[in-house]
Formats: sequence, structure tokens, C-alpha cells
Amino acid sequence: MVGDDAQIFTIEGIAAAFLILFTTYLAVSTTTVLTPGDTHIADLQLTQLGNDALAIMDTPDAVGQLSELQNTIMNDDKVSFHNTLDNYLNTLPGTTNKDRVKFSAKYYYRNNDPISQVVEYPFDDTDTYHRENAVMVTRWIYLPDTPVSNPPGMRDPPNVVLLEVLLWR
Repeated sequence: MVGDDAQIFTIEGIAAAFLILFTTYLAVSTTTVLTPGDTHIADLQLTQLGNDALAIMDTPDAVGQLSELQNTIMNDDKVSFHNTLDNYLNTLPGTTNKDRVKFSAKYYYRNNDPISQVVEYPFDDTDTYHRENAVMVTRWIYLPDTPVSNPPGMRDPPNVVLLEVLLWR
């Protein structure tokens, strides 16, 4: 005959199955490794893209000539700067498609005051930043002469300015 022993074996089997599943869950969840670098790869790629674009613009065609970046700042040619940087940032290799990287730029210089303060000069604010995830790339630019825009209080030449470009998608 069948007694009450079968119910105990059923309860013991269910409890054992629960313990096995719970132990498996703990083992799998503690061995999953997430590296911090995985979460910032897009930012690092965007930073590298911006640095490469500025490096291309800051490379002169020949020895003794000014680079394209120096020329655009010296001539206060904001339209040429925007179009060139936009082309370098948004052209995808092998296709005619455009990426959607947007940017704004400004540069900093020291003025003529006795305390020599650092002054900000907005250079390209065509795109509007609305709190997207952004990265900042910078480049020191040597200016052998005073820019055409003649920013207020800029020291006598030669000068070095810090170009700061904010990039976002």
C-alpha cells in the first residue's frame, strides 16, 4: 500500500530543485565580468575622431606654410572652419553617407592686462548643444600674427591659443 512517505519525497524533490536552481543563479551572476571600458567605447572613439580631425587641419601642406587651422583662426574664417571640420568628422569611409557628429568651438588666449587673464573667444557655435553626451577635444595653435578678428586685448604676436571643440552625436 501507499503511505504518507510519498508526499515527503515530493516535497524533498521540490526543495532540492529550488536549491539547485538558486545555486546555479548565484554561480552565474557572480562570474559575469563587466569592464568599465565597455561603457565608454563610443566616447573614446568620438574623442579620437575629434583629435584626428584637428591634427589633419593643423598639419601644413609644406614646410614654412601655415596650416589650415592656423589660417582659419588668423582670418577669422568661421564658415570654412565649420565646413572643413564637419567634412572630416562626418564623412564615412567608402560611402557617401554622412555621420551625425555636431560640434561647437571656441579658443582661449591671454590678454594684455598686467594680470594677464585668460579670455574666451567663441569661434564656431553653428550647432546648438542641448545636454547630449559630449566629449571635449583641445589643440594648442601657434599664431605668428594677430588674427583678423583682433580679439579684445590680445597680446602682441606671436601668440598661442587653446582651441577647444565640444563634440556630440
